[in-house]
Amino acid sequence: MGQKVFVSMFGKGERRILIAAYRARDQQKLLPMLYRFEIELLEIPRIPRTPRKAIQELEKQLEGLAKERADFEIERKKLAKAEAREVSKLLELLEIQMERLGCAGLFGFTDATVVIEGWVPEKADLDPILSAATNGRHIIRIYKPQKVEVEAVPIQLENPKGVGDFELITEMYGLPKYDEVDPTPFLAFTFPLFFAICLSDAGYGLLLGLFMGSGIWFAKAFPRSLRRMMVVGAACTVVIGALIGGWFGFAPLWINPMENPIPILKLAVFIGILHIIVGFGVAAALKDFFRRDWRNLILNHIPRVLVVIGFFGLSFCALGVSLSDFGIDFTFSKMNLFEAFNPLALAPVMVVAFRILLYVGLGIGITGAVLMAKGLRERLSGPINVVYGITGLVADAASYSRLMALGIATGIIAYAINYIGGWLYEPLSPPLSYIVLVPLLIALFAAHCFNIFIQSLGAFIHTMRLHYVEFFGKFYEGGGEKFTPFKAKRMFTKVKRR
Repeated sequence: MGQKVFVSMFGKGERRILIAAYRARDQQKLLPMLYRFEIELLEIPRIPRTPRKAIQELEKQLEGLAKERADFEIERKKLAKAEAREVSKLLELLEIQMERLGCAGLFGFTDATVVIEGWVPEKADLDPILSAATNGRHIIRIYKPQKVEVEAVPIQLENPKGVGDFELITEMYGLPKYDEVDPTPFLAFTFPLFFAICLSDAGYGLLLGLFMGSGIWFAKAFPRSLRRMMVVGAACTVVIGALIGGWFGFAPLWINPMENPIPILKLAVFIGILHIIVGFGVAAALKDFFRRDWRNLILNHIPRVLVVIGFFGLSFCALGVSLSDFGIDFTFSKMNLFEAFNPLALAPVMVVAFRILLYVGLGIGITGAVLMAKGLRERLSGPINVVYGITGLVADAASYSRLMALGIATGIIAYAINYIGGWLYEPLSPPLSYIVLVPLLIALFAAHCFNIFIQSLGAFIHTMRLHYVEFFGKFYEGGGEKFTPFKAKRMFTKVKRR
């Protein structure tokens, strides 16, 4: 027994627990072996009592420490409540001073001059400020960023107040580069429109607008720009919802999508195609214009617009799509699919025009893919990608059908809430019906509020998805860095002027 070592191991994984029991006089002999196998030693303090009593005493000590910790937490909260503002003031002053000291290295000094270089907004007028600070003894040089500096230029979006609220959506994706197009003005129009079609109930839009514009404490939890943006979306929902969704599931003015969803599907697809055309033909063209990239504009983006118009125009002719649902007496010339896309087949003028747009766009696009390609591999794959890209356009346009799906889902759930309420109330006799009426109305209101929350969340997410994937993918790069002016940001302190 005197020469034996008792070992027990338990646990799983690479690190396990090993317990070894041996005589104290043998420790020096065993330590080299334990170190060789990278066994980490845990020193167990000497305990003069039995293990059971020692554990009980440790548990009492832990309970006492927990009580002390709770007392300290109470004192900490009292101290924080009493001194938090003073601590915040001191912390803010120290942070401002630290930033100033850190920025000192960005200035160039000589014995007689100070040189400052940095980015300023284009409309900033620095001359009066520098004149007041230097008594007119200064030299200022302002120039537009060079092409090699574009990646480093910080971005400050400048939009009117109503449009500026939608900068939140742009910033969530990423700021544009200096030579890119700011998509916010496009978002300010299309985002509330798509949101309204998805929510598609005038009553829901009215309640949502009142909630976001009311200023109650729960609404104030959302950023101010988001609240204003949602008020705009809610106002559009009142108009769109009155036409296709009605009021809380009742009486739409134009068409009931649950009974006849085809007109809403047509509207969603038409909006999607127009959105794609704007992405390629307006936003992307503006980006090429800013960059003076005429080659990409002529050989890439303009042909894509022609392909979109020609392909979908011929597709509508093959389907014989009518616009009578929108009060327009117009029908695309009906032809079978093969004849519509066959450039040699006889066809009406409309079909011929769409063919010209499609095949001219494909021809220029294929030529551009060859001319702008780098290497033999791109010259071979480029033309194939141009033709294959049509399938992507079909998928993009089809993706806008979610506008119809979400709008119908809102109407169906609203109708189901009303139907269940009527089903419960209708068989009740007059004495009981008067008693149940108020609780039932409260339950219906709560159910509709829940539907507003769920459908508004879905409308917001899917509207963002349509912009981030289908729209931004046509022209937007992003990756810009936000402009942070050189100034002290104060929340708890202020400077007194003498």
